[in-house]
Formats: sequence, structure tokens, C-alpha cells
Amino acid sequence: MSNNITFRKSAGPGLLMNNSLTAVFIDVLCLSGGKLAESDFQKEIMVRLAGMDASIRGSGFTGFDPEDLFNGIDPQEGSRFLQLVCENASAEPEWKGLSYNPDRKMLRDAIGRFSFILSEVGKISGNIVLMDFSKNSYFQCPVHGAYMHESGCVICNNS
Repeated sequence: MSNNITFRKSAGPGLLMNNSLTAVFIDVLCLSGGKLAESDFQKEIMVRLAGMDASIRGSGFTGFDPEDLFNGIDPQEGSRFLQLVCENASAEPEWKGLSYNPDRKMLRDAIGRFSFILSEVGKISGNIVLMDFSKNSYFQCPVHGAYMHESGCVICNNS
């Protein structure tokens, strides 16, 4: 089964990945984002991204629109942050937190494509109702440092 990350408001192609690559892709982004997220909205984005884990969505999960990660968050700020996460995630030291060795070329290609899609999402403007996430609690996995979703750490769940 394949998962497709597409930006509905763009005519450009999405990012099509098999289930294994999707899991590795989310793991690596969550490792990177766990180190970079400082503000509450950045932590919220990382929790939402971790929530795209197939252990929550189920094995029939077919992808998502990055814009869904930014509900209540300025898409320009959210996109800039996630592009930084992608840039950091492309560095192999980020992969040392994994219990397996990913296909480096496939992973880098997926991260690069996602970063391009995020640049398209970042062009959104208009009336955005921003939410206050300061009352939310954010917990990081003590082993991996990734922000945890309601079912725990995405990386622990995939190991």
C-alpha cells in the first residue's frame, strides 16, 4: 500500500511513498523536530506529524495534506519551521536514533520533495484563525526526544 502526501491547493505532484518509507520518513522528521521545536506551535506541529503514524491511523492510512498540520497555525511560519526540520533531518547524524539503517537515497529524496511541497503550502495567505497552544502539555520521549502523540513515541511504536 502507498501513502501520498499532497497539497490539495497545488497542481504539483505529491510525495508517494510505500508504508515502510513513510514510517522512516516520519521517524526521521520527528527525531529532527524533537531537537528543534522551541515554541508551543512548533511542538504542536511535531505532535501532529507524529500522529500521522500508521500505529494511530491504521495500516490503511493513505497519506495527508501538510496543510492539515497547520490548523490554527500560520502556514508560513509552520512551513518555515518544517523546512528547517527537513534540512536538519537530511543530515545522517539525525538517523542515529533509529534502530535500523534506512535507504539513504530514498529518504533524502522524500525529505527533499516534502520540503518543496512545504514551500508551496507556505505561500498561503488570508484570514487564518490562530490558536493559543500555551495551555497544551507536550512530552518528549525520554529515549528518542521526539514529541509524543496520544499513543506514545512514534519511533518506539515503529521499532
